[in-house]
Amino acid sequence: MNDQHVKNFINFASTIEYEWLGNKADAMIMGVCSLENELIFEAAIRAVESWGEKSFIPVLERMRKFDADWVEEYKEAVIGYLRSL
Repeated sequence: MNDQHVKNFINFASTIEYEWLGNKADAMIMGVCSLENELIFEAAIRAVESWGEKSFIPVLERMRKFDADWVEEYKEAVIGYLRSL
């Protein structure tokens, strides 16, 4: 699997309305949680942020703690943003 292709796919999917993707978006975000690439995680978090769906709060909360502080801080910021909606 090419990490760059996965990241690009997630970035592309984030531009599609969540209503069109539905449970496919959910499966994609949960599926990448098992990968190790921080840039893929960032893309997944960015997609969640762009969709603005509060239903992703528990998914983000269950994601493992990231070694890179910037990814962890971004995840926490997106959780805060989703809670504010």
